[in-house]
Amino acid sequence: LIVVIGGIVVYNTFIKQDNSIEAIQDRVDSLYTSAKKEDIKSGVSVRDLDKYYLDLNDAQEKGEDTSAISTELDTIGYFISDKEMLTEYDSEDYDLTSSGLQDSLNSIKENSETYTVPGLAVTISDLCTKVNGDYETFIALRSEMQGITDATSFDEEGYKARIANVRHKPNQQELNAIYDNIVADKQAAEAEQALKDAATEEAQEQAQKALEEAQKAQQETQQKLEEAEKKLQEKANDAKEGISDVIDNI
Repeated sequence: LIVVIGGIVVYNTFIKQDNSIEAIQDRVDSLYTSAKKEDIKSGVSVRDLDKYYLDLNDAQEKGEDTSAISTELDTIGYFISDKEMLTEYDSEDYDLTSSGLQDSLNSIKENSETYTVPGLAVTISDLCTKVNGDYETFIALRSEMQGITDATSFDEEGYKARIANVRHKPNQQELNAIYDNIVADKQAAEAEQALKDAATEEAQEQAQKALEEAQKAQQETQQKLEEAEKKLQEKANDAKEGISDVIDNI
């Protein structure tokens, strides 16, 4: 009997989980990376939150008000799911032209406005702004390059540097394909002008040869551009399906 009583005392003192509101709050607080509550520790998943909800159920059965912590856990769950998607969008391998990206960003940002933890809301909002900024920068540069009508004045070095600043590799590859196509057009235009300016028969022959080579390069770069755009579209469609699967599983 003494051993049994002693075991119960040890269990209640050292082993049994303290499910008071204060103790549960302390355990929930430990999920954050800092006291500012701006992020959740790496490795914490939505499923890990189940045990905290169970603790709250025990506390609720004892008459404790668990609504505040329960709402905080809901926010943490939303944050984990939203950040997982945004991290995918922010990765270098993600194609910013993937169908549904803008709708998803808007949805996540609206969802973050319902968070009850301000620090987590700011983190998600900043990530949305960052990804959207990358998207707008890429779209603006692509539209600018596609709108170039006079290839002879194309600033090769300037655009090369701007393209290098695009972090997302699929989009950088598309810009490089457009860049190569414009450079080929520029070289063809210069070769054509050189042919017109050739004063001797020998110069004309050399200029004609250079023009033919430039026109061949034009065709090749145009074909590569079309192939690159086709591949990007296929990847974008795959990414769209992936986003749908993630959303369905949330």
